[in-house]
Amino acid sequence: MPESLYFEYPHYAARRAPELDGHASATSVVVVGAGPVGMALALGLAQRDVPVVVIEPLTTVGYGSRAGSVSRHSIEFLRRLGIADELLDIGLTYSEGWTYFRADEVFHLEIPGDSYDRLPPMLKVQQCYIEAALAAALDKHPLVDLRWGTTLTSLAQIDDTIVIDLSSEDGDYQLSADYVVACDGARSTVRSVLGLELEGVTYPSAFIIADIQFVKESPAGRRVWFDPPWNPGGSVIMHRQPRDIWRFDYQLPRGCSLAEENDRAVITTRIKDHLQWIGFDGDWKLDWTSVYYAHGRRLSNFRHDRLLFAGDAAHLVPIFGVRGLNGGLADVANLAWKLARVVQGRSSDELLDSYATEAQGMADYNIAQADRSTRFMCPRSDGARTLRDAALRLALSNEFVRPLLNPRQSSAVPQYDSPLNATPQAIGCLGAGDVIPDLPLGPPDATPQFVHDYLGDGFTLLHFDDGSADAEVANAEIGSEQVRVARLPVLPTTPAYDRLKPLSGRHFLVRPDTYIVAAWDYPPINDLPEAIRHATATPNHSHD
Repeated sequence: MPESLYFEYPHYAARRAPELDGHASATSVVVVGAGPVGMALALGLAQRDVPVVVIEPLTTVGYGSRAGSVSRHSIEFLRRLGIADELLDIGLTYSEGWTYFRADEVFHLEIPGDSYDRLPPMLKVQQCYIEAALAAALDKHPLVDLRWGTTLTSLAQIDDTIVIDLSSEDGDYQLSADYVVACDGARSTVRSVLGLELEGVTYPSAFIIADIQFVKESPAGRRVWFDPPWNPGGSVIMHRQPRDIWRFDYQLPRGCSLAEENDRAVITTRIKDHLQWIGFDGDWKLDWTSVYYAHGRRLSNFRHDRLLFAGDAAHLVPIFGVRGLNGGLADVANLAWKLARVVQGRSSDELLDSYATEAQGMADYNIAQADRSTRFMCPRSDGARTLRDAALRLALSNEFVRPLLNPRQSSAVPQYDSPLNATPQAIGCLGAGDVIPDLPLGPPDATPQFVHDYLGDGFTLLHFDDGSADAEVANAEIGSEQVRVARLPVLPTTPAYDRLKPLSGRHFLVRPDTYIVAAWDYPPINDLPEAIRHATATPNHSHD
């Protein structure tokens, strides 16, 4: 097992597969990859009564902090999976960051949020903790078969089945599945086996990424330095993390020897130079290092019949703006409820086309936003660097320049163009394609109640009502669909009244991943059946 200064890496036993003893086995879904994206998908499917086999070649969680910033939208998803509280107890919350040109502050990032929010805007927690929490939850679930120490060697789609060749220390065997989801990361084996390539750009600058341990009380927000004296023209990023760990990323000069710069002694010298420059002379230890190149790439299509792709197997997004893991979790929050419905025969497989459309759109948005930050962080030419540095100098004394320095932190990507939306996009107000916000409903002195507490596992119709002092919840049968109906009070005494008041009298149909698919200013008694049919890709048999 890897050794760490702060985390004890678990060892997961590789159990003998029943297929090796002559037991033919088929399952509904196979998830390839037990990283945070693959395990979150498996748990989301199992919670919807779908049996899942998860394939993972390692026998422990990923080494190092890796993706360590989780957005509020992702925390909401992890809360629905049942592991958010554990991570909130471990992690550090933050809502701000600081950018410096040499030693002078040029931008102060403030991530939007309110004092009454249930969850923080951002949570800093190392990926190994996220993976360990998910692995523990999967181990307890009877519908999940997590096969550690197992490698996929090939797969083929035969009629309505995917046949997978697997290898383990006990031998080679085959497994068949109705659907396979590739969540096996940036170096996806599934992608390689099928000969698929990610399309897009790779940025020329390399970064050294390191976890270091030292004790320094400080806010957990992101700190960025441009052009520090020990790294002329380069950039440096530092994040405080749990357990006295600091994430340290620094840009390598163009033309340098990567082999020389990736030496542990050289990395130690570079970090020491920066810590001394910012005034830290205490003891510290180096825990983990890696080399990183920024990529803005994705597959042309995330769906290949019964094979789907999610997370880094489907798209690579530069780390600036923390959109990688958050984008992957958004993928599987989108996919879990849809794939469950299709496997269970409650929706046609056209619903999976909407996953590809929506997830590809989210990837394009995230890549575009991260591209703007990446081009500022590491200019591609001397001319671009000159313009970047001129903007930094102007930002020292000119407020209008400072928005150029905004790292554009990850947030929920709207789905205004979703094929599932049943009403047009609302202009200037909440509507189809937006995420329903998790606002508090009761007065400040009452037991906290939030909008998301009234969402069901399926579709929910929310009615915001200023004429009722109490929330009311019921279940309705719309065609063959069970829909939760909740009437929520809009009270002047609630802390979020300014945001709730515009919702008064409105009705929202919310899908399981908290996106709105339809909004009405009137009781949608006649419109609701068709809206649900449309949003679930359910065939219309009314004329049969």
